[in-house]
Amino acid sequence: MSIIIPLALQNAVNDFVNVEAAGAVGDEYSPFHSMILVGGTNIVTSLFGNPFPGCIFVGHAAYKSMGARSGYSSLSGVLTLFAALCNAGVLFLKYIPTEVAVGLLIWIGVVITALAFDENLHSRKAHGLAVAVGLIPNLAGWAFNLITDTIQAVDGLYASLQPTHNITGPVPTYCPSMQNLADQFGSALYLKGVVALSQGFLFTSIIW
Repeated sequence: MSIIIPLALQNAVNDFVNVEAAGAVGDEYSPFHSMILVGGTNIVTSLFGNPFPGCIFVGHAAYKSMGARSGYSSLSGVLTLFAALCNAGVLFLKYIPTEVAVGLLIWIGVVITALAFDENLHSRKAHGLAVAVGLIPNLAGWAFNLITDTIQAVDGLYASLQPTHNITGPVPTYCPSMQNLADQFGSALYLKGVVALSQGFLFTSIIW
């Protein structure tokens, strides 16, 4: 429950935000009806063993600017279903570089961020300031992930270079933990602030 409840709340918030983002570019949808539809769909799919909750996908403004309409979502659903039934996800991960998907997500994020500063869509300029402040916890979360991934990668590299024929039990670690780094270099690298801001950064950004 400690994972399910926060994930459900996060999806609900994302759905509401994405409906509002669609309204910002002239496509008005009922948040109530949209979220009821998503919730009902998730209940039905869970009865068939689906562990992944669906949501209203982010990037409405970006897709609209590229000329996508309602058929885009329908075609995406059909292709996704076909890929799942044929187990094509393995082939996609093998032959399609991750950078392709990352580049698309970055473009969507850039368009969404630009909308927050578009004076034609908002009556108050303070909305742009709120978005700028809300980016701070997200950047801290990104930095936290980079640091922890680097620690794990270096630790794995050191472990692979050490002889293991005389080692019994768990393989020892060779790199300090994130907490140890924060205690040792926190004042110079501001790691304690990064750790604090990265915890629950999505909800922190919304509250800010």
